[in-house]
Amino acid sequence: MVCKPEYSKTVARWCNPCRTLGPRLESVIAEKNGKILLAKVDIDENTDIALDYDVGSVPALIAIKDGKIQERLVGLQDTDKLRKFVDKVVASAATGPSK
Repeated sequence: MVCKPEYSKTVARWCNPCRTLGPRLESVIAEKNGKILLAKVDIDENTDIALDYDVGSVPALIAIKDGKIQERLVGLQDTDKLRKFVDKVVASAATGPSK
């Protein structure tokens, strides 16, 4: 059984880099044709989630598999770096559930 990884993007309404990153990330995720799920979390409205995942800066991209953080990327990223990050996360899902 292969589990789809989840990908959480933590944002804040006042964060300009978050608004810039959004379309780039959505484009890269769309290329994966459903192999990865994207959840956007507003840290101002969901402070408990920000604390649980130790989010100190936004935008923060957190790859979660089987409820555990697998990878993290913080800050504004170009499309190539986002694609490499997402590819790595999707490839890790092919290995099955994490231990």
